[in-house]
Amino acid sequence: MQLKTVAFPGQTGWKPGAALGAASRPMQAHQRMPWKPVGLPQNPNLGQSGGATKTVALGALLLPTAAAAAVSFVGFRLGSKDDDGFVSTLGYIVGVLGGLSAFLGILAMLGVAVTPFDLAPKTSEVSLPAQLPAPAPTTKPI
Repeated sequence: MQLKTVAFPGQTGWKPGAALGAASRPMQAHQRMPWKPVGLPQNPNLGQSGGATKTVALGALLLPTAAAAAVSFVGFRLGSKDDDGFVSTLGYIVGVLGGLSAFLGILAMLGVAVTPFDLAPKTSEVSLPAQLPAPAPTTKPI
């Protein structure tokens, strides 16, 4: 039994040995391919712009986030001390609300960390289209 090599017309890259430059040689398993993968998009303004402003904003968000985490801890601790009753239920409610506040504070700090703070004013002139000349008056023959 004889095996055939299928070559696709129009696509020379699929032919055996096409990457090596000789059409008669078989393609090697480990060879350098003539292409490179597409690079990932980069936004240089994501992390580095406005470093001092970001530091102040993150510091201002850190205090209420830490306070919410402490309230959450105290609420759950109070809720677990009493097994039943109003104080236990109130402690768990305060613990859940404090935990949600701490989570939202962390999300806010993450949002500030990745937002570009380019405080330089950007000038963008908007030019209106030129007015078209008035159409010539049309007269109808009588």
